[in-house]
Amino acid sequence: MIDEFLKKYDLTRYKVTKLTGVTASTLQYTNGLDDVSKLQVKTLMVLAEAVGLTPGEVLNEMIELESDRTK
Repeated sequence: MIDEFLKKYDLTRYKVTKLTGVTASTLQYTNGLDDVSKLQVKTLMVLAEAVGLTPGEVLNEMIELESDRTK
């Protein structure tokens, strides 16, 4: 799910680790989640920092992605 989100911003997990200092293993684990409700606030904050959005905006986009996947 994270990879889909990052693709919209022309980013990769590797680039996010370099920009924010979050570990690659954190992003790998999070990418494997299939339920937005399991995302940690810290991860939302890191993604928000990387793409220039608020954590709430990131969450909204992730919910949209999840919704699109279940259609």
